[in-house]
Amino acid sequence: MVERLRQSLEEQHFLLLEALAEHIAQMVREEFGAPWVRVAVTKLGILPGVKRVGVQIERGHRPN
Repeated sequence: MVERLRQSLEEQHFLLLEALAEHIAQMVREEFGAPWVRVAVTKLGILPGVKRVGVQIERGHRPN
């Protein structure tokens, strides 16, 4: 899974962390059959005085 994600991310460019997270979630669900995923993406040092910014999304239906 890691190698497939790496390959996909090398082929594309994302301006927004949200778009990157959505791409990862969609790929994991479609290509690996995950019914539910939680994706967290963090970028370090992009704003003065802020250590990191990030997003976390959940997609699909979480199994009980």
